[in-house]
Amino acid sequence: MLTRLTRALPSDGRLDYTYDFGDGWEHVIQLQGT
Repeated sequence: MLTRLTRALPSDGRLDYTYDFGDGWEHVIQLQGT
C-alpha cells in the first residue's frame, strides 16, 4: 500500500518520486521531465 508520495523537481529537470510502501524502504522512481 502506498503510504507516502513526495515529488521533487531537481535542477536537471527530472521528476523524482519517492515512495514509502511501509516496508521500511524508500523507492525512488525517476521520470524524464519535459
